[in-house]
Amino acid sequence: YIINPLPTVDIVGTNNVYQICESDPTGNDNTEVFDLTSQIPDLLEGNQTTPVSTYSVAFYEDATLTTLITNPS
Repeated sequence: YIINPLPTVDIVGTNNVYQICESDPTGNDNTEVFDLTSQIPDLLEGNQTTPVSTYSVAFYEDATLTTLITNPS
């Protein structure tokens, strides 16, 4: 068996500032669509021991880890 350690999540990394603004300021519905999956490389940066392609990443609605975000992209 090969047991790989859990990846280290780079919360305060070099590139993972993800800002998004309301794209339609005239309609201003206070809602904007964004892609959480685009941030996976930044979250996993620095994990050199195992290829990043072998990690499975999931996004949850809250810290209880009970409700998956069905479409993070």
